[in-house]
Amino acid sequence: RWLMGVAILALAVAIIAPQAAIAQTNFTWNNTQSFWDIPGAWTPGGPPGAIDIASFSNNVTQTISWDDITGNRQTGRLNVVAGDYTFINTGSAQHVLTLNSAGFNAFQVSGASTVLTMRGLHFNAVNGGGILLGGATFNLDGSHPLGSRLSLSQDFEIDGTLNVQASGEVTNTHGFIGANPSSIGTATVTGADSKWTNSGELIVGAFGSGTLNIESGGEVTNTFGSIGHNGGTGGSGIVNVTGTGSKWTNSGSLNVGNDSSGTLSVQNGGEVSNAKGAIAAFAGSNGNATVTGSGSKWTNSGDLEIGRVGTGALNVQNGGEV
Repeated sequence: RWLMGVAILALAVAIIAPQAAIAQTNFTWNNTQSFWDIPGAWTPGGPPGAIDIASFSNNVTQTISWDDITGNRQTGRLNVVAGDYTFINTGSAQHVLTLNSAGFNAFQVSGASTVLTMRGLHFNAVNGGGILLGGATFNLDGSHPLGSRLSLSQDFEIDGTLNVQASGEVTNTHGFIGANPSSIGTATVTGADSKWTNSGELIVGAFGSGTLNIESGGEVTNTFGSIGHNGGTGGSGIVNVTGTGSKWTNSGSLNVGNDSSGTLSVQNGGEVSNAKGAIAAFAGSNGNATVTGSGSKWTNSGDLEIGRVGTGALNVQNGGEV
């Protein structure tokens, strides 16, 4: 009974005593192992915890395997700044790496020669967003039998190259291609069931130069769409929708040349749909849209304005429909 009383008292003290703040640690992958969960693969010894930063900064080419023993993992941020890394699932289920940071860069890949490829996994930023910086490349390869997904709870800024292929899936709030001044961004969504879903707006050429390619049955959805958004910072945009089954669906309006230079090309059976459409929407803008080839369609459920206050042109050719 006395021992039990001591135990109860100790428990009460533990509950009442203030808890020390948990420090965030930057864990760096050291290229000595091939599985995420092995402690010796990280410096300091890991793996990273729920609020930590998982950094990949060694300029090497390496495959990181993720099996059923690794299972589902979590960390604060994933930060890939150098090297060519492939994350591949060798297990029997689509395991999840949960990113807990509430920052815009919970998922970040940066550097002109940096490449990150993901196969068979789900990276899930439950509170934050993602960014590709400085020409970095992210390949989301859905050809793995378990599929591949990137889920962001905030925006996705692409100042590099995004490739969504072979049934890969990306979801986020707003999307920006060529997000920042002087940046160059390219996003390609290719293959049947490859999807990029924006719950908010999609801006192609926001403050930099942006290109969106939707090919071979790929699908992109968003609310408002804009191509060539801000001319004051050199923003310009190009969107190519090509091939049967390739679709760009805007639940709101679509501006081709919003406040800058914008080009829309729909060909070989590609389809674009939106509510109200505008080519050269505002003063100083320049917009050009071409719809060409049998089965190619641009469907406006509302008005389509051409050169409202800017310079606009629409070309419908070879069986295309508007």
